[in-house]
This record gives sequence, C-alpha cells and structure tokens, in this order.
Amino acid sequence: MWRIPKFLTLEEGAMYKFENSSYLEKYFKKISLIYVGKGKYEKLYGAESSFPLKSPTLRPPVYKFSKNHQFSFYKRDSNILYRKPKISIQTHASPSSEDRPNILDVSSFIKCKSFTLPRKPFVYNPTFSTDFSQQGAWMIDSLLSVTPNFPYYFNKKFSLERQREITYESFFKIRASWNEVQEKKSEEILDFERKAKGKKYFETNRKFERLVPPFYKRTSAPRLSALGSTFHGMKKELLIEILKRLSKEGDVSFIDIDMSAAHSRIARFLLSNNESDLGSSLKDPDFWSTQISALRHHFSDRNVDITDSHIKKILKVGLYTSLNGGNPCSDDRLLATLTFNAEDLLEKGNLNTIEKIKSSSLWSSSFDTLMSFSLIKEVKSLNEICAKQIDSKTYQVFTIDREEPYLIDSKHKGISRVLQGFEVVLLAVLTREILIHKCLPVSLDHDGVLIMTDNNTIPTDLCTSLSQSSFGSWSNYLLGEELPLEIKRIVRKGEVKNF
Repeated sequence: MWRIPKFLTLEEGAMYKFENSSYLEKYFKKISLIYVGKGKYEKLYGAESSFPLKSPTLRPPVYKFSKNHQFSFYKRDSNILYRKPKISIQTHASPSSEDRPNILDVSSFIKCKSFTLPRKPFVYNPTFSTDFSQQGAWMIDSLLSVTPNFPYYFNKKFSLERQREITYESFFKIRASWNEVQEKKSEEILDFERKAKGKKYFETNRKFERLVPPFYKRTSAPRLSALGSTFHGMKKELLIEILKRLSKEGDVSFIDIDMSAAHSRIARFLLSNNESDLGSSLKDPDFWSTQISALRHHFSDRNVDITDSHIKKILKVGLYTSLNGGNPCSDDRLLATLTFNAEDLLEKGNLNTIEKIKSSSLWSSSFDTLMSFSLIKEVKSLNEICAKQIDSKTYQVFTIDREEPYLIDSKHKGISRVLQGFEVVLLAVLTREILIHKCLPVSLDHDGVLIMTDNNTIPTDLCTSLSQSSFGSWSNYLLGEELPLEIKRIVRKGEVKNF
C-alpha cells in the first residue's frame, strides 16, 4: 500500500490560505485536504472549496485546523487519489506566542485602522455604489479573521469532550418534552410546519462537535453564517439549557446583548422622515397600544377572543416579514404566523387542520389587521427604492458591507440586503468593543452577540458602557442616531433572567 508523502505539518490552531487560487481554479474544480491518521485517510473538517469562487470579493479560500496534521493536496477522481503539484501556502499572520492561534490576534483586530470613523459625511443610496463600502468590506474581513480566536479561548475553559457531553444530554432531555407537544398536533399541521421551516430541529439526529463556531463565513446575503451545530443558530430552549449548566459548572456568566429594533431604525433612516410611522414606533412609547386599540375591531367584530399580547405579536411578525422582503398577508406567511405564534389560540378553537384555520374568524381577522397596518404599508414602499432592475429577471442592490452589488431575482429582496448590510457592519463594531471590554463573544448573531464573562461583571453597566463606546459613534455616523443596545438574557450560576 502506498503512503501519502508529507511536505508540510500544520501548527495547532493555525489558519492557512491558498496563495494561488487561480492555479486551482484552472486545473481542479474541487480540492480536499487529506491527512493520515491512525492508518486511514480522513478529510479535514471544513477543508473543502469549490471553484470558481462564487464572489469576486472573496479572498483565496481560508481554512483552520484544530490539530497537528501532515497533509498534501490531491485531486479526487472517483475513488482514486492523485498527487498534485505542490501549491504555495502562506499563513495569515505570525503567532504572537507559541500557545496562540496563528491568525489575526485580538489585539491586532482591536487596533485595526478599518474601524476609524471616516471624515467624509456618510452618503448612501441602495441603487449606487458608495465610498464607504470598501471600508465596510475591510471591517467584515477583519472580523472574519479574528473569530477563530473565540473557540480557542472557550475550549480552554470547557473541554470539547465536556461540551459534547453537556450538549447531548441537554438535547435529548429537551427533545423528549418537545415530542410530547408534537404528538398533540395533527399530521397536516406538522407537515405544513416542516414545509415552512424544513425538518424540525429536534427531529434530526444532530452531531455536536463544539459549541463555539470554529469560524464564520459570508453567505449569499450580507449576514454571516457558521457551519455545524453550535451556539450560532441553536434553538433557544437548547441554548438556555446548555448555558445554565455551563454557567454553574464554569463559574461564568453569559449575557445576550441585542441591537434594539435594528431593522426598524435602519429602515427609518432610509425613509429620511422622522414623522413616519417607523419613526413613531421607535419614539412614541404608546405607539403599539394605540395601534392595537385601532385594529382590535377586526377581531371583536367577529367575536374573536384575543389578548393585546397576541395582536401585538401578529403585528410584529408581520412587520419583520415585510422588513425581510416577504408578504405577511400571503397564505403561507399568515399560516406560519398563526401556527408558530398563536398555538394556544389554535388549540383553544380546535383549529387542528389547515382547512379549519383558513376558514376561521381568527384567520380573516388577522388578515384584515395586517392589511390595515400602516407600518407594513410604509415598509413595503421601501422596496421601490432598494433595488435597481438591470434586466428582465435580475435586480441589483448596493450595500455598505462590500463594494460589488448583490444580484437578486426579485426587487422585494432588496430591503433585506440593505438592512443586513448595515447590521453586519455594526455587528463588527460591537464585537470589537466587546473584546476591548475583555469579554468573549461566543456567538455572533444577526443583530447581537452572546458574551461569556466572569461573575463580577455587572451586565447593565457592561451594556451601558458598550452603548457609549465607539458603537454609539458608529451608529450615529451610519444612521444619524444612536442604536440602543439591550440585554435580552442573562444566565448566571445556573439561573436565567429574561428581559
């Protein structure tokens, strides 16, 4: 049996990039990194890339490895491995010490000049390129380069083996109670829920390797994503159960900090009108109660017994759907709104089939309420200014997180790209400030960050300090107003406090 020859050994925690991606693109459609371990060939986690690169803004593919591995490059043809010529490899950055990952370290990220506020006034139009986009792209690149530090430090506190033990125990515990709830639903409703959101989280046999993502990557939209079953994208029930156990066992605190009503504030900025309904919803403390009172007659006229809390939830879900380019009044969207946000009302009315739901007074009342909600009408008008048609099937939208426009197949998707562009740039600023405050970001969410810190940290003081940091200056620069930060959840000593 022949052996794979060695020509380089990866350092533990190191990150490497392909220096000659054009060579790879020319000769190989897909490459994999293979290493020899315990007498067999294994493919490294995440070490695979397809060519040509989907976006011209992406740098050469970057991979991170968690162990010392000997490796070589090969082209795979059926089940045969062929050795390829040696390809130039270059490390991302020199390690600051022997026990640090060979990536952009935290101190370099904090000092990164990309996070200096520009002197030029901020001018933005979604249908044209903007001078700021290059700096925005640099900020996101810097963020992506520093994120592999986060699992490195988290794993020092909680071993990977212990992370897996706690996660699997929590997963099976919650799945058992979740199954009891699902058994009460009709098969038709369950089929719709699967169709609306795919196979359910607790239906799958998930593989948990680690809790903190090893790295983040760009998606087809401005938002960042992470591979694998980690804190990022984890179901709330499971996340809380795991955090309770970790906080008690590791004597640490977890603080979930969000950018308050980020999409609504960005949308208000795009409208450039403080007197808009969006402006009122952010400044008037009685806005929602006033709207609920004005719209309640749609339910009372049909003798639907519903609380203000339920109406507010239906309205807010409709607003979020509009801000993401969806139509909250379409059959599928409205059915999803009621199925996932008003389960108790469906159960109370014995609405256990799709036909019963659609023919109910709850359905028609909710539909009329959303159709009459002025805030949704206002958000829909933003779609007209957020995308430019370039041919019969393609629209383009410019965002502040990269220089090239995003190409979309519907103008209704333009608003979501624009909002996410602002969101991800502000997320980079917030993450940097969290590191300056000597806390560890363990999950970068769409509009906030899950932080691990010691029990001496006062969460409210931390949130206030972050709001008054460069994050406040950046939100003022980009939006013309400060974007408030709020605490969503604190987990400390096994106890959870929601806000």
